[in-house]
Amino acid sequence: MRLINQSYEICNQTDFSMSGIYKHIEKCTRVAYKSEDKITEDSAASFIDKLLKMKHLAPMEFGTIHFKIPTTLLKTFAEDLIFCNLYNVEWIKCKTVDNYAYFTTNYRHWLELEKKVSYVREYFDSKDNEYYPKRYTVKLITNRAVSHEVVRHRTMSFIQESQRYCNYNKDKFNNEITYIKPCWLDIPTGHYTYWDGDWCDIDKMKIQLPEGEHKDIDAFLWTLNNAETHYTLLINSGWKPQQARVVLPNSTKTELYMCGFKEAWGHFFELRDNKVVDPQMYDLAHPMHQDFINNKYL
Repeated sequence: MRLINQSYEICNQTDFSMSGIYKHIEKCTRVAYKSEDKITEDSAASFIDKLLKMKHLAPMEFGTIHFKIPTTLLKTFAEDLIFCNLYNVEWIKCKTVDNYAYFTTNYRHWLELEKKVSYVREYFDSKDNEYYPKRYTVKLITNRAVSHEVVRHRTMSFIQESQRYCNYNKDKFNNEITYIKPCWLDIPTGHYTYWDGDWCDIDKMKIQLPEGEHKDIDAFLWTLNNAETHYTLLINSGWKPQQARVVLPNSTKTELYMCGFKEAWGHFFELRDNKVVDPQMYDLAHPMHQDFINNKYL
């Protein structure tokens, strides 16, 4: 088994052409299957087409799309949105400047717009500027407990590493379970194997933790070790990953992307960058919040 620190990466979409939208969706979506190695320069379009044929629409929310319409059309457009049940302030935002209204939405909502308010197609804008309301994407590497809290922010979009499809007994996962080190434990990251009375990192040929010095940490490590052992046993007995995952604890590493408008992120940090929350959540949210402030996203 392996212990790592949790982390995050701000990875906003920078290309607002249709090609750029597809590539960003593919990048985020492949985390579910941990198939990022299959991304090529021209793989995005066929990947998106496959998702659409499967009616797997949630990943489309990760594509940020802009369109710009004349203010003379704004009243008619607003009425059409309401009539078609497409008016949703969490999915579509607008800023009016001079003679134009600058709209930002996600690709899933755009697909509905194209079907029901088809004239919107001619106003698609592949450019970006300060007028368009902003959406931000962050990749999180954390534990399952924190991810359960993160996905409660329902005005955001999420896609997460799937324990249904990821078989941690495969070479691509180094045939091991990776866990997130609790931020309150002062122990090394790295590989942990119990050998000759100690917890050792075989990769680096060093002792990580002598057995018996910290009974609480020792119990924690044995819990993780036993979960990995039984997961492997079940997989080798013919269980599928979606069945064997029932023995995995909340400390199991997961990767997920989350995306939302500036306002949704502001609400997220208001609730999560607070010392009364789960310390593991605070350890993740606090530095991320500072990055958002430093980058003037909020």
